[in-house]
Amino acid sequence: MAKENQNRIIYKGNAIVLPFFVENVANLVGYKAYWKLMQGGTTKLLKSTEHTPATITISGTIVYVTLASTDTDYSSSITAGEYDHELLLIDGDDKPHTATGSSTITVKDTLIRSADL
Repeated sequence: MAKENQNRIIYKGNAIVLPFFVENVANLVGYKAYWKLMQGGTTKLLKSTEHTPATITISGTIVYVTLASTDTDYSSSITAGEYDHELLLIDGDDKPHTATGSSTITVKDTLIRSADL
């Protein structure tokens, strides 16, 4: 089920939907999803279908994680740099399945900020 190298580049303060394509499963009906963004062993963001249900949706074999602009804006703890991220799925029998592995998100600064407008 794990798919390696689901790497992404995002820009500070931008809302974005991150799609994760899950392999070797017919569908994800009944699954729970947890997504974590970490840097240097510190959790920076955590999203889940249980605790933040509006931020993760599942359709077929694709899991969509939604980041609001406030998740990465300049007042957040997210700075420009590289982060590790992982998507964990829990099936209907409460068995864990790591859906991503060895993946990074690069956060880049923007040249034009809303304060400049």
